[in-house]
Amino acid sequence: MIIRCFMVDATKYVSVFVKQIPLDSIIFDPEINRGKYCCMPYRSNRHGCPNFGSPKKPFCPPNSPYYGEVIRMWNVFHLIYAIFDLKSYKEEMRAEWKRKNAEKGIDKEPTELQVGCSLYWQQQVKAMLWDKIRMIAGRNDLILSCGSGYKDKYYSLESVGIDVFQTYRNNGIDFEEQPINKVVMCSLVGKK
Repeated sequence: MIIRCFMVDATKYVSVFVKQIPLDSIIFDPEINRGKYCCMPYRSNRHGCPNFGSPKKPFCPPNSPYYGEVIRMWNVFHLIYAIFDLKSYKEEMRAEWKRKNAEKGIDKEPTELQVGCSLYWQQQVKAMLWDKIRMIAGRNDLILSCGSGYKDKYYSLESVGIDVFQTYRNNGIDFEEQPINKVVMCSLVGKK
């Protein structure tokens, strides 16, 4: 038996930044809005995201609208992004996991997947992003979140067709496409 129900405070491994960016640095691709990334297989789901095309998920592609031209309704854009030190988090998680197992007399190493599992840290990172968004966004501002359907209220950048990786590159934000050491999560606020 492996102890699974504990959590390391991920917030100490997060830095949140706000960067005003020009409209022309935001890259749109209609294929992304149609689910280009959603349909890619990944470790736990060989058919891609189970929310893709679900009538119960109106904020996910292909149900979400394409914002290629709609985005021009706003004039000033702020990219709000969090950099999560996944490597340090995993080191602490591994140590905590070993300690908890030792208390139970279990001599088993956690796997890389177990110590890096996003179920343990992702909501903490998103909460810190939303704290910053609330400080910046006004009532009539555009909010595009990281992850589709945040609280079933907001579209994600990808769901409306934004190529997040190219937008990061255009704005000098260093990231790993397949994170090993750090994760970058972002939201976008548009102001009129």
